[in-house]
Amino acid sequence: MSLKAPLARKEDHAVAFGLVDGENRGQKPMPRVRYINDPYFWLRDDSRSNPEVLAHLRDENAYTAQQTAHLDAFRAELYEEHLSHLQQSDTKPAYRNGAFEYYTKTIEGKSYKLHCRRAVESGGDASSSSSSSSRAAVAEVVVLDENELGKGRPQCVVTGVRPSPDHEQMAYSVDYSGDETYSGSVRDVATGEAVGETLEGLAGGMQWGRDSTELFYITQDHAKRPYRLWRHSVGTPQSEDELLYEEADELFWFSVGKSKSGRFIFAESGSSETSEWRFLDLEAARVVEGELTVVQPREFGLRYECEHLGDSNSRTNCHSPSTPTAAPPQVRVRAPRRLPRGLDQQGWRLEQPPRAGSARGALLGKLDGGAAL
Repeated sequence: MSLKAPLARKEDHAVAFGLVDGENRGQKPMPRVRYINDPYFWLRDDSRSNPEVLAHLRDENAYTAQQTAHLDAFRAELYEEHLSHLQQSDTKPAYRNGAFEYYTKTIEGKSYKLHCRRAVESGGDASSSSSSSSRAAVAEVVVLDENELGKGRPQCVVTGVRPSPDHEQMAYSVDYSGDETYSGSVRDVATGEAVGETLEGLAGGMQWGRDSTELFYITQDHAKRPYRLWRHSVGTPQSEDELLYEEADELFWFSVGKSKSGRFIFAESGSSETSEWRFLDLEAARVVEGELTVVQPREFGLRYECEHLGDSNSRTNCHSPSTPTAAPPQVRVRAPRRLPRGLDQQGWRLEQPPRAGSARGALLGKLDGGAAL
């Protein structure tokens, strides 16, 4: 039986534009509220659970399959041609992390990656000139098989696969639905067993703290904007996690990362024009909400980045190499409209001026009263 093209019903719905009470409509919204009728607004279903909307989508898919059935053989031919240009079994370059080399690889016939590691032989590293055959002789351990995670699932998106500081556990996040909301898990490398409960509602991957007992992650608001930073103690319920920061400005997204030195957690609030970074010293005492330190307060038009490389590698370290205090973060300003106002008064030091025509911007060093951050 031939299917007819499904037609969605119309239902009047007024959509407001301009200055709406109780809503963030940007810096200069129209003072007068105007309304536009959207008869298909009812099709919006953020929960993906409205039976009428789902039924309409199924009807559309069935009609599309019917109308394009004559292209099935051509699609199969294109797919096979695409595969012929790919190296399906491949191994990515390894990177050194502690006493191990970590890398990913793909195997022909499998849809997803394998995350692997091997112990580094004494005196070797991932960038050394040792032959591939000698490295292959070191036992390979599959720390996470995405194909196992994706069995029986319509899709499987894995992100944030990170070993714990002691390399005994792996943290990772998975999205099975495609809505870019993740579930975070920890797995024991030796046994493959789950450690603690699964964390729900994550905006992406998790970051390890000072050791294998704590994790940091971000959750989303109702509009799926990353905005809250949490601290989780592995093995405890998610309901007991500590809220460390909430980005209240709806024009800013929020992200979390860890410094290359491993000492700091960096949290960035950012918009298309402005950024504001905070950091948390993992070597300091246990922190609570509000104790993240702002690097440079947000200033419209100023975008910058932070990195802490450690004592010997930091170009902004004002201490001698023998000083045990960690070096201050490096801050890169990407093509700013201007440098921060009152550069000297705010504790910044210009290390490298921006070059004409360069998008990299200036390299600044941030000091706190002459002492390293």
